[in-house]
Amino acid sequence: MSLLLLTYTARKAASQLSLLPGGLGVVDAALVLTLVGGGIPTASAVATVLLYRLISLIGVVAVGCVVAAVQGVRAPVVVA
Repeated sequence: MSLLLLTYTARKAASQLSLLPGGLGVVDAALVLTLVGGGIPTASAVATVLLYRLISLIGVVAVGCVVAAVQGVRAPVVVA
């Protein structure tokens, strides 16, 4: 549990330092380094971070696109 808390804290701190959207690159490196420093094998740490980023970035965008499409379908048509 302490490794999870340390990893979360490192992610939050790294996201504040990055100038890129979503902290791309900086957050990923911080997550991998924290997990490897906590004793997780490098391959597992990289796979975990990739899965986490896939869900947290791409998953959120996909849900947003679905919501935008549904809102577009429901938008009333105004005739002038």
